Amino acid sequence: MRDGVMPKLMLITGALWIFFALTFLLILADYVARGAGVQLFGAIPLLGFVDIAARLLIGWIHVIGIFVAAIISFSIGIGLCAYAIAGAPRRS
Repeated sequence: MRDGVMPKLMLITGALWIFFALTFLLILADYVARGAGVQLFGAIPLLGFVDIAARLLIGWIHVIGIFVAAIISFSIGIGLCAYAIAGAPRRS
């Protein structure tokens, strides 16, 4: 893998990871726009307020999880792109 093939592949891979991060953010925006978990379950008449609190808690856990996945994907993508552009550190 000489002649600069590896940096090109790493740059493409980094760009794909950044695309995954943007996709996660689009999914998150759609999820929040639709109610973020309020639509998950049907009404449970015996639980009342606990039912609403549980739905909101599950929705917020999903929101936080999708946001963390987007941050991790973006970090991996930026790291791969930076490594492809700057190259490996040279040892003396």
